[in-house]
Amino acid sequence: MKIEFLGHGILEEQDNTVGNYLHKSFKDKNFDTFKCFVAYTTLSGLSIFIDELEKVKLNYKKIEFYLGVDDKGTSREALLELLEREIDTYIYYNPTKRTRAIYHPKLYIFNGEKANRILIGSSNLTRPGLFNNVETSLAIDFVSGNFQGEKLKRQIEEYFFNFLDKSNQNIKKLDSNLIKYLTVNGLILDEKRIYESEEDIEKNNIKDDEGNDLFTAVEASYVDLEDLENIGSQTEIKNYQSKIILNDYYFSMWKINFERFKIFKEKYKSVIIPKDYVNRSLYTWYLNQKALYREERIPEEHLEKLVKNGFNFASGHDIRFDKIWEESYLELKEYFVKFKNSDVPRKKDSKDPLYKLSNFVAMQRHYKKYDDNRMSEHKIKKLEEIDFSWELGYKRNSQISKDDDQWFKNLTIYSEFKKKYNREPKQKRNTDEYKIARWRNDQTVNRKRGLLSQDRIELLESENIIWDLEEHEFKIKLNKLIDYKKEFGNFNVPLSYKTDGIALGNFIYSLKNRGTRKEYKEILEEIGVDGIILRSEVDRKDKKYRKLTLVWKNNFEKLKALKEKGENINQINQDYQEDKKFGTWVSSQKRRYTFDNLNDEQIQLLENLDLKLSKENSTDEKWNLFYDLLCEYKISNGNCRVTKSFDKELYTWSASQRRAKRIKTLTPEKIAKLEEIEFEWELTLAPTKKNVL
Repeated sequence: MKIEFLGHGILEEQDNTVGNYLHKSFKDKNFDTFKCFVAYTTLSGLSIFIDELEKVKLNYKKIEFYLGVDDKGTSREALLELLEREIDTYIYYNPTKRTRAIYHPKLYIFNGEKANRILIGSSNLTRPGLFNNVETSLAIDFVSGNFQGEKLKRQIEEYFFNFLDKSNQNIKKLDSNLIKYLTVNGLILDEKRIYESEEDIEKNNIKDDEGNDLFTAVEASYVDLEDLENIGSQTEIKNYQSKIILNDYYFSMWKINFERFKIFKEKYKSVIIPKDYVNRSLYTWYLNQKALYREERIPEEHLEKLVKNGFNFASGHDIRFDKIWEESYLELKEYFVKFKNSDVPRKKDSKDPLYKLSNFVAMQRHYKKYDDNRMSEHKIKKLEEIDFSWELGYKRNSQISKDDDQWFKNLTIYSEFKKKYNREPKQKRNTDEYKIARWRNDQTVNRKRGLLSQDRIELLESENIIWDLEEHEFKIKLNKLIDYKKEFGNFNVPLSYKTDGIALGNFIYSLKNRGTRKEYKEILEEIGVDGIILRSEVDRKDKKYRKLTLVWKNNFEKLKALKEKGENINQINQDYQEDKKFGTWVSSQKRRYTFDNLNDEQIQLLENLDLKLSKENSTDEKWNLFYDLLCEYKISNGNCRVTKSFDKELYTWSASQRRAKRIKTLTPEKIAKLEEIEFEWELTLAPTKKNVL
């Protein structure tokens, strides 16, 4: 994010004015949307950029003016010009007399796919307001996806939401009749009546008791519109003019502050003077040395003394980073001396003594791989002195279970996607974002299971990851639903209704027919939405009466013909060699019966063929089969410690139950059944007996 102060009217220099910024912003190809909220508007102000506005009008997605008419500050000619050029313009007027509340913003917003610019301050859309008056504003530039920038944009949109959706009762779209009414009621004037003569207006001075002027008249600089054509579409960077004057006073104070610096260094063992240090003059002196060094104006005798005493001319942040790096490097060097390598195994437990060092090692690989400026040639050389491995591989001792380097690579891809599209990637097959969406989903699942380390959680949260997409989307749709109630007075949303790309009608239909979470149902009922059901309450009766499709009938006839030929149809599954597609259909009928997705007619037809249909999930059937085998083993052997040599499949299944419990995917019911037969979740190896012979 870049922020620049815009001020004019005091100094003769006129480079950084809101007028200049508006003119060059309309020439900038990075923008395709413009909105402004302005109190006073005149044709003299519009003329600054009206021709540029006309050129981009066809290419811009949206151009909207929200203007005020209080205090007769907006001219009739300005409104006629906007109407003639078919620019979407809206007038806000609050006729209240009790509070004398007037519409008084000065806000100009440019948006694009990649770039955004917000101008906010005191400048009205008039020639004096844009160039001549004493005005102050801020120009805020940020790329799409920047956290603070998007937050600011969202706050503005939330504040003006009933302007943008045109629901505010005091917003009226500009047309010829509205201009007529505003003129008749004296709310707008002809421009010449606002400024009898823009150049001849004089203000009376104030005199003291002796008749002397108390103030001095200063003529504002004249701005020729043709001069604006020479202004580039990008912000110019002015040459920096140093304010540090090297006079006798400076040299006398330098000696005093240098001695203070040496005392500070000795006392605190640091060469960084903190911003909140009690001696402000020493902090200012500290900053001045760095500034003079950058400007190459520092006296040689001063430079020599500073270098000799360890003065660091880099930024405080870089110094601290380098200091921490050196400390971690020395720790890694000790590890190298002890273990003869620098491949510190990755540790996930923050209490582990090697946790911080393993993080340091992982980040060095990441910095070098992606050419991060924090990885200097000096650091690369020092790391290679201790045989540092830049590529991470799997370790024989199994202490590294995942490739950290690949994880950081995926994090970078995810970060770039978020910055480019300002949303989470979606798991749509055959799309470029599918893989990174799968990776993102894996991180959310691992976090729920407690398998994601805190440092990775923090890195993902720095990218503003949305851990629960369903909850996030529900909140957005809930807010749109509340807005709908405010506008229409009810929650009877038509099925085809959409707002800002959100199918609100489908959302309501889904809540009432497909169900939702219990907590969401409670929230919706609190705001007065009726007819919401839980997912567990979905009525499947309609599925009982679905008509048979032609495809289903053809597959059934084929199954019937195989039965008549004497083939065992209960052995047909997705691996059916004669016709795998047909085999998949047969398997799907069994699954659909299990989950109550077949209608009565389909069930009757399949049962007439003696096709085995079961309400029990095939996965549960398999689990129960192995559980029964384990029970038999317990009766025979007195424990559940199945050996690999006894039954390899039962041994593997038992190990998988321990793992499932550890990663919290085993249901409480299954855990209870296993504990009934004294199943051991942690196995301890019996000590081997030594041969004494």
